[in-house]
Amino acid sequence: MTFKPTIIKIKPNHKQSANSYFFSYKNKNNMVDAGFFDFEKITETLNDKSWEIHNLFITHWHYDHIAWMEKIIEAHPNITIYIHEEERIFLDKSEYNLSGHFAKNFSLNAKYINNIKTFKTWDIIDWIKIIHTPGHTVWCSCFYIEEHNICLTWDTLFATTHGRTDLVTWNSEAMKKSLANLFELPPETMIYPGHARSEKLCNIKFEF
Repeated sequence: MTFKPTIIKIKPNHKQSANSYFFSYKNKNNMVDAGFFDFEKITETLNDKSWEIHNLFITHWHYDHIAWMEKIIEAHPNITIYIHEEERIFLDKSEYNLSGHFAKNFSLNAKYINNIKTFKTWDIIDWIKIIHTPGHTVWCSCFYIEEHNICLTWDTLFATTHGRTDLVTWNSEAMKKSLANLFELPPETMIYPGHARSEKLCNIKFEF
């Protein structure tokens, strides 16, 4: 067994932002999502630890989860960004990724294409399992460290509720199935959502 990864959480300073998580596992430094966060605080944290980020996992394509992707690549040029193969198109077309809702026009610069790799449903990347959790979006994903019962659930499962199902490509019935799958994980699994607090799966109770 390897050492249990320490999940470093950087809490946002404003409501529109999201949690940021970093963890080192099997000699790889990982980050989840690159959305609305406090970039300076993140940079300071990484510099304090002399961390170079190797992997950036994208849970889904909404602009508030990809907004600072290019800044992350600029700060860590050798980073590999992983996104579901069906969500890849949303990085290139601003009309698809909802950036217009934030008065932005996001389209990934072509010079960063080589940093992007896609995964398929249920792939394993550097010992991290992809759990396909449609509902919030059709190809939304969670990331599971099975060895240590850690699941980064982002906008699918929170400590007291589940993610929205009233946005583009949403599906409330798919969300119910995805939540049922997540609740089949070991009860001691610690979930790390994109908003609010972390919690053990066995302590999460709500109707869905």
